[in-house]
Parts: sequence; structure tokens; C-alpha cells
Amino acid sequence: MHRWLVYRREVMHTPLRALAEEIGISKSGLDQFYKQSSYPGKVWPKLREWYVRDRTKHRDRPLDTPDELIGLMPRFDGIPASELPGAMRQTAVFYRNVYESRNLPVPSWIDSIYGWADYFEEQIHREET
Repeated sequence: MHRWLVYRREVMHTPLRALAEEIGISKSGLDQFYKQSSYPGKVWPKLREWYVRDRTKHRDRPLDTPDELIGLMPRFDGIPASELPGAMRQTAVFYRNVYESRNLPVPSWIDSIYGWADYFEEQIHREET
């Protein structure tokens, strides 16, 4: 969920105030969660509802992630940011092998994992410089 917030904020350039209004929480509370300086606590239900509602609303936008990829993102929450791109690529390789070993067409969302791994890697390099 945090990565979807980062996507909306940094890729789609949505102002934090506008996001807070969409979610129905204070800008300062959202800012703390955005900076990962606090656990969402009592605003968690509103964040969860916004996440489900918002990812559906933006499904057809350019650079959007397929629902399957959005469903995978929470599985990466425990991975340190510096290791996230590698973990995402390993996941993509795994799913590609699952489909190819069964002679099934590889869904496009698997390639999206590689694209998001590249995006997060660029963010890491940008933060280091």
C-alpha cells in the first residue's frame, strides 16, 4: 500500500494534500506514513479502502500496474528498499518459468514486474546521489 502511495505521489505527481483529501485523513498523518515514519494505526481502514478503490479507478492509465502486480506488492513489504529490485526480478523469473514450463503464454503483468524493478532501482540510485 505504501508503494502505491509513492506511485501516486511520485509517478503520477499527485499533491499530498489532494491524496489526503481522497483518503479522508489529515495531510500530516499521510505525510508521516508517506515518509514511513509512522505505522498507519487508526487510519489503516481508510488507507485500505482508498487503496482498493484507487487502484481500480486508475487501472487504465498509462504506466499503470495490472491488478496481479498490485496484488504482489504487499508481499515485498518486508524487503529492504535496496534489495527490492532484485527480489522483484527473481519473482518475475519464477512466474515466467511457471508459465513457460507449462507451454502457456506469459501474461504481460510479468513484464511489468521488471519495469517496476527498474523504477525502484532508479529511485534508490537517485536517493544515493
